[in-house]
Amino acid sequence: MRIKLAKLSEKSSEINFTTLWNLTPFPSVVLDSNNVIILANYAAEIHFSTSIKKLFNQTFDQVIGKAYLFDSLIDSVRVNQETVIHYDLDFTGPLFQKVIQNIRIIPCGEKSDNVLIVFETRSEIDKLKKVLPYKTAAKSVAAMSSMLAHEIRNPLAGIYGAAELLEKSVNISDCELTELIKMESMRIGKLVDTFEKFGEIKSLDYSNFNVHDVLDRSIKSMVSIFGDEMTVTKDYDPSLPDVFGDSDQIMQMFQNILKNSFESFEGKIGKIKVQTKFNLGFKNLPLVILISDNGPGIPLKLRDQIFQPFISSKTQGSGLGLSLVSKIVSDHNGIIDFVTGDEGTKFRVLLPWKKIKKGVESDLEYMTLDSL
Repeated sequence: MRIKLAKLSEKSSEINFTTLWNLTPFPSVVLDSNNVIILANYAAEIHFSTSIKKLFNQTFDQVIGKAYLFDSLIDSVRVNQETVIHYDLDFTGPLFQKVIQNIRIIPCGEKSDNVLIVFETRSEIDKLKKVLPYKTAAKSVAAMSSMLAHEIRNPLAGIYGAAELLEKSVNISDCELTELIKMESMRIGKLVDTFEKFGEIKSLDYSNFNVHDVLDRSIKSMVSIFGDEMTVTKDYDPSLPDVFGDSDQIMQMFQNILKNSFESFEGKIGKIKVQTKFNLGFKNLPLVILISDNGPGIPLKLRDQIFQPFISSKTQGSGLGLSLVSKIVSDHNGIIDFVTGDEGTKFRVLLPWKKIKKGVESDLEYMTLDSL
């Protein structure tokens, strides 16, 4: 038994507890006997929208607001040395706007008055429902695209060729019908070309590049198509490090998101804002790109499906643009999410600044987008 315990002790000593603490997906802090924060993890940094250094030496009341309920709960945990869980709370604090749902208060040992506080928010649960589907969408589209492109292209070429032959032998009045067949065949052909983009199996051409240059080119290309009636403002972080990825694919991704924003105005004058920033606490995906518009927002019935193929609110839309976006983001091990409402839609893309080790689940546990 002693030998087994010795081996177990050796293995546990190899664990980096600082790393383990910072990998905890729920915001967590440790309070001393005066309810002053002496330890906080990366999830707390993101949750409270401030740095860990600024959280240090603040009282619990300064972070969540004065709440006598928690004072009594914390005191009881210290006295009884038992964990207390309070469910279905509904409040926000001075440093955050996310609604806290559950809170766990855990004693750190009989010889210590320190307590561990673990926050569980609704957004921590809801974000997984909203963000994870795009990864599944990307895989499903890629799997079916190659087969569809191959099966459709050959008979489509036959239909177009037959229409050309018919034009030579029919009356002028009937040429309208053959021209319609040719036009619709060409339209379907463009859809097939889009399918093939999903099905292309090739390695990404990784390099470090300035994302602002790519954004500028993406904006110019969209303005050339839709005209300069749209007001596009930029708020770039000049200190942003380079993105690590395939610049051509990232540009295609931005073009599709911008196209979605431009088209949302349906001919009306609108405003689009493109913003970049570096997010402290995101270890793998600190580069944040926000693209927002003041359009009518995504219809409620489509909000859970917009990254799925063939889902579109536009009568002439193919429903493939945002599916392609989801594939490119997924290929880069990045994250994309959005918020939408009557005042507009905001897409957020998180991208890597260095190669992400295989098997690492990015920073999915630490993020959520809450407001326009």
